[in-house]
Amino acid sequence: MSVRALVLSGGGAKGAYEAGVITSLWKAQPFDIIVGTSIGAMNAAITAQHNVAALEPLWTTVASRNVVQPLPTVAHAEAFLQAFSDWQSLPPIAKASHIPHLTLLWMQVGSKSALFTLLGAFDDAPIEALLKQFVDFNALSSTLIVTSTNITTRVAAAFYAFAGAASANLPAFQTNAGVPTAPISQLNYVDVLKASAAIPAAFSPVVMNLGSSAPELFVDGGVANNTPIGLAIAAGADDVTVILLEPPSNPAPSPPPRNLVDVAYACYDVMQQKILEVDLKLAGLTNEMLSAPLAPQSMRGRLAGKRIVGLQYVRPQSALPLSVLDFGDQSKIDAAFAQGVADGEHPQTF
Repeated sequence: MSVRALVLSGGGAKGAYEAGVITSLWKAQPFDIIVGTSIGAMNAAITAQHNVAALEPLWTTVASRNVVQPLPTVAHAEAFLQAFSDWQSLPPIAKASHIPHLTLLWMQVGSKSALFTLLGAFDDAPIEALLKQFVDFNALSSTLIVTSTNITTRVAAAFYAFAGAASANLPAFQTNAGVPTAPISQLNYVDVLKASAAIPAAFSPVVMNLGSSAPELFVDGGVANNTPIGLAIAAGADDVTVILLEPPSNPAPSPPPRNLVDVAYACYDVMQQKILEVDLKLAGLTNEMLSAPLAPQSMRGRLAGKRIVGLQYVRPQSALPLSVLDFGDQSKIDAAFAQGVADGEHPQTF
């Protein structure tokens, strides 16, 4: 009996499409292993709890949840800069009367040194609240693997919670993962998911103590060029389905970035999707070489321990009309979710 794995990438608000695809795929057959990065980690956690029915109400109400909120210091600084810009356009006779208001806004910014030493622009409290509402470690029914990046040790990391019969694969996973691994527990479950979504420049690193002499800092898994497909195979999967969030070629231009965080998100999105595509092609090439009876002996040596794996994927045929920060545009999110449901009915074989 095959061991089925689902690999979910990051992409911010584009995770709505991913959730729609999961909703369709799950109707056909559950997955034994769920691997996720960034927003894919949150979708993965809910899916691994076999609570797929919760994905639609989560995503169809996400705009009202205000999950992307600037930190108070950042919000005050933005208010001051906007007011200062408006003040500069006032006629000279009106400027004096607005100085007290500018002064008040400047005082609300607080410590200027604290402003310039922030490690992220957005507050992670709304995301933490959302996670606490939808995730429950004790409800995990499929194996869950979440990627992150340890910026203290400068290496990729994989967090795991093996479930059911798949638990027998844990020793092999720890040996073959290719990155340091650590267990997910009831105590660190929310922190692990937050760390996977902590895109640099957007959110502050998440502090966790994994038994070392001092706490360590973790950010998004895509930063370290992690390979979620490889982790799924290392965990014992022989049938892997990947959800990609970009079309196969010539994607339509995205909306122009509005700020530095938009740029960071866009760069991450491109990087993560390319990593998945390369990993998918590498897995396909490995299958071809293992199936070739006349493969060179030198190549067969490199493939020692590898096995043929079934590969499927689902992806949009045209660019999703969402930027990674469009969590507030419910109409676009609903359209992406619906498109994912439709595309998920027709997975493609690689």
